[in-house]
Amino acid sequence: MAKDFTKYTLEGIANNLNKARLVQRVIDSYCENNELNYTSLKSIWPDDLQGGKGVVRLHSEIDVPNERNYYMDSPITLSDGSKVVVCNQWGKGNISNFINCAVNAGFKIKEEEEENTENESEVSNEEENLEVLPQSIVDCIKSEENISIIIASIDFHIDFYNIDPIYWAKWSKDILALKPHAEIAAYLSKKLYLNGYRELALDILTNNESYWGQKLPYYIEFYELKEEILSHDKNENFHFQNKSNEELNVVFNIYGEMHNVFLCEKDENSQIDDIENHYENSVSNFFKIDSDNIITCEINNEEIFKGTVSELMIGAEEKISTCDIETEFKEALAEFYFKKINTLHEYQDIDYKDIFSDVEISEKTGLIIINKNPIESQKMEEIAPDFENRYTMVEYGKFHLRTFPLKLTSLKLNDFFFVKYNCLEDMMGASAEGVHYSFSRIIHCEKDELEIEIMANNVKSTDFYSGWTSDY
Repeated sequence: MAKDFTKYTLEGIANNLNKARLVQRVIDSYCENNELNYTSLKSIWPDDLQGGKGVVRLHSEIDVPNERNYYMDSPITLSDGSKVVVCNQWGKGNISNFINCAVNAGFKIKEEEEENTENESEVSNEEENLEVLPQSIVDCIKSEENISIIIASIDFHIDFYNIDPIYWAKWSKDILALKPHAEIAAYLSKKLYLNGYRELALDILTNNESYWGQKLPYYIEFYELKEEILSHDKNENFHFQNKSNEELNVVFNIYGEMHNVFLCEKDENSQIDDIENHYENSVSNFFKIDSDNIITCEINNEEIFKGTVSELMIGAEEKISTCDIETEFKEALAEFYFKKINTLHEYQDIDYKDIFSDVEISEKTGLIIINKNPIESQKMEEIAPDFENRYTMVEYGKFHLRTFPLKLTSLKLNDFFFVKYNCLEDMMGASAEGVHYSFSRIIHCEKDELEIEIMANNVKSTDFYSGWTSDY
């Protein structure tokens, strides 16, 4: 297959530009001729034109492992004084998006005719058998311990020779067989995903047992990439691009038959049947929301999603149990997730190692389910220290629940955490066949727990149980 040596002319500015340099010159010219701050620049050149790395990033945001993906030596200073750098990761899969946007912004771009040059003859040997991993990469992997140099070697062959993804996608398994390393896996997966090879990217990210034994910080980047791919693919309705940066009012509605659970306290010698007003004895209240309940999401009173809880795969059957993950990988993964919620008042005193043993993550969406809260359990036990002081009232019927408006500037489903009580079904008995208990509380990683109000209800039955869920 012939390679894509396409060069571009940016009329009135430059010619003989490859894909990455074309993007850089367009952004540089646009910033030079317009008064812009970082927010307005990103609204005109949004991240999704490129993919996960975006078109531009603040110079100060780029960490050392990602410097190779941006023109760090050519920062652009905006009118507000902020400095941005342009991404250099462009290929067939995303350059057309950028060109369309650039043309709409007034730039004139033409493809230059391909010519047979000495460079092409120099790489002819590379073209002879692209099904096979180039020997120069093999030699580098075998002789070099520095991962950055190995990645640079791979990067050089892919980008300098404009290797079509159909070939280097086949290289990835050979590369990882020679060097099973989390950073290389993350690099290859991201590159494959941005070029349209989603399934192969996820295959690398999912079948990762050989990387777990490494004591490396790259697990965070590795798992963050998997979360990004899964969440964008499975829940793209929940990635609301708010280009105006205006405040959004986000509301969830939940409908259907469910249980309203009240954890109550009583005197040790009193009988449940003798208590007249159980609501006065309630110290905590939550709902048992199942996979067949209907959930909707509204933004500024406009419904953007409606479906069952199972369609969002909250509490899906296919999940990673963190108890089964090797310790080093588990701790890195825990740190990645819980850095999102360590400022919440209910969780700020919790060591993530204490809570992470009771966390499950959906394999399909990356959504996180927290099965307990040590601080909440401790506070509850102080209120009613003994089993004889505790009882539970459960109302069953049809409910319409609605969360109070949550004010956000952007909406992403993976910014929400879902809390369930892992012994609730042990106390009450499992739900009907095929219906799974999914969650009870919703927490946003920046805004804390969402307050829920009952809009309508029709209670059909009320049952009582000795003790609380934590007692079972």
